[in-house]
Amino acid sequence: MRQLVPALDCGIARLALPDVVENDEEEEQGSHGLSLAAAVRKRQTRSVERPELLRIREIALALPEVNERMSHGTPCFFIRDKKTLCYYHDDHHGDGRLCIWAPAPAGVQDEVVRLEPNRFFVPPYVGHRGWIGVHLNVEPDWEEIAGILEDSYRMVAPKTLVKQLDAARDSG
Repeated sequence: MRQLVPALDCGIARLALPDVVENDEEEEQGSHGLSLAAAVRKRQTRSVERPELLRIREIALALPEVNERMSHGTPCFFIRDKKTLCYYHDDHHGDGRLCIWAPAPAGVQDEVVRLEPNRFFVPPYVGHRGWIGVHLNVEPDWEEIAGILEDSYRMVAPKTLVKQLDAARDSG
């Protein structure tokens, strides 16, 4: 039997899901044919071992004062734990994509989506702000992705951190 419990992070009631489901067939079915508890378990374990996440993590955490934490159920990278650098998504709401979403300079979204729609897309929720979606399951060019994340960093990070990044690049 499920019960509502208060959510600690936002003060609203949430559905308490058991850690172990003895009989998934008796559980309420989600929109993708999985029980809600099974979907939660799948989401919690899906991205942990992916080499693409490890590579994104390596690139993002090499930038000054970037940290990682879960946000909206997915790994997210932040600058000083506040400003979003990028989201990593693995089958977000069943869309089948392995990708990142990142802020992009003005005009970039339209250009890359038009020129390379098999590699770039307009992500939901943040696309209207010029963010780009980058497919990671279509032979990613990791140097290009590092450049995309650096461009995002330069857009979002405080000027002092951008200067720190430039100084590190000049001395290295």
